Amino acid sequence: YRDLLAADRVPVMEGNLAHDDYRGGLSLRVERVSSFEESRLERATAVDIRLDESYIREQRWTAIEWAAKLADVLAPYREGDARVQIYYSRHDAVGVIRLGCDWLVRPVDELQRQLIKLFGDDRVKIRYGAKQVREKAAVGL
Repeated sequence: YRDLLAADRVPVMEGNLAHDDYRGGLSLRVERVSSFEESRLERATAVDIRLDESYIREQRWTAIEWAAKLADVLAPYREGDARVQIYYSRHDAVGVIRLGCDWLVRPVDELQRQLIKLFGDDRVKIRYGAKQVREKAAVGL
């Protein structure tokens, strides 16, 4: 794990935390070390994007334009297993747009950076949790 234990990397360590009677504190017995990005790919369940009507107006985007910009950013990262959800609000309504299974993404660092560049840091969040097993539909049965 030497390459993961560098000054510019965030390692994720998994193991057992226990009280150490000898030292009088806690000790961690590490069973697995992974990079932050590896851990994100394993545990991320959704990419949440918060948009509101005023932000879209400030950018002078039409609905078609922001949807096209989002599709362009997401396209290279498709075929992952994190759902993309858009939380949209306007003065008279709120709603959630859950993109279909064709738009499941790999939530890697670069995708997050591009979404933040497009929509802003406070509008993009990666959500973590227990993953559901998704089965591919059988074709031609």
